[in-house]
Amino acid sequence: MYSKKLAKLTLPLAFCFVLSIRGLFIPANYKTANAFGTKISIENLIQFLNTSFPSNDNKKTSCEKDSSYSINEDINRDGEKELIIWNHDTRDAYKVEVLRKNDSDYVDDPLMYPYYFQNVVNYYKTQLKKPYNSKSPIMWYYLSDAELKMNKPKEALISIEQGISNLKNDDSALYGMLLSLKGESLRRLGDYEAALKTLDKAMQSLISSKFSDNASIINTYFYIGKTLDSIGYDEVQKEYYRAAISLAAKEYGVNSKDYNKITYKIQRRLNKMSYNHKVHEQKLTK
Repeated sequence: MYSKKLAKLTLPLAFCFVLSIRGLFIPANYKTANAFGTKISIENLIQFLNTSFPSNDNKKTSCEKDSSYSINEDINRDGEKELIIWNHDTRDAYKVEVLRKNDSDYVDDPLMYPYYFQNVVNYYKTQLKKPYNSKSPIMWYYLSDAELKMNKPKEALISIEQGISNLKNDDSALYGMLLSLKGESLRRLGDYEAALKTLDKAMQSLISSKFSDNASIINTYFYIGKTLDSIGYDEVQKEYYRAAISLAAKEYGVNSKDYNKITYKIQRRLNKMSYNHKVHEQKLTK
């Protein structure tokens, strides 16, 4: 069944799969190979990369975002003001972005998160005390996202489970988004096997839902790439980063500010990998 799909893959991707399959049978160590083999199957990876992702026409609609606002503030006291945007989602829920200036654009840089997201955590903890918010999965989602951005994965896992427990069965998009955060939380806690298994489920949920947006899929690709980096599967990791960048290009256009904003942190990881590879090669030639 997968032979036709394999034929569609480019040479780099096919080479990537050869490397990953070889790793299953000739592991550097048992734990690493076993973790990869039980998490992201080759068949699922093929399926993900050949999926027709949701278009703008299929995206979930929310109430009018008439109360969104932005502020400029030098949150890390470096003399340069960051752009903080509270994008209204629904009711008391906001998606918060903390962006730093990079040339003429503002980019999503995780190094800025610790300077502001405690404010977001405090906001959601206050809002969740309200009876009509306490069982809202989207509120728990945004709280867990903020906790993760404050590098509090244990707290984030608790919030994620609260969100999942209040989900309706048919809301697979939000379920996938929560699972994606759960996978990244598990990675930060060092449970790479559970992280990959959870991210696998997150991706399946996101690509099967007509309400998913591509930003969530891009994030999940990024989290899978980081987890594979933690395990040591460099070549496979690169393909997930590149898939995230490719999907961002399709969604936003390579010359758009949104593309630069979203792909900055992904491209930086790819550049770091290339730099480390060059340094390694230079050491070998000495």
